[in-house]
Amino acid sequence: MPDKKIPAPPEKPTANECCGSGCVPCIYDYYYDALDKWHQQYGETLAETSAETAQQE
Repeated sequence: MPDKKIPAPPEKPTANECCGSGCVPCIYDYYYDALDKWHQQYGETLAETSAETAQQE
């Protein structure tokens, strides 16, 4: 079985990328949405990997 690869987390925007004018949505809104999705995928990948490891033992 091929190893599951955990993708890199999204890159946090730098301070210069936010204009600071209160845009909705802000670049940070997009970042935090992407980070939430990454956390979910990371957790699912860990759970799948743990289950596969347990089955092999």
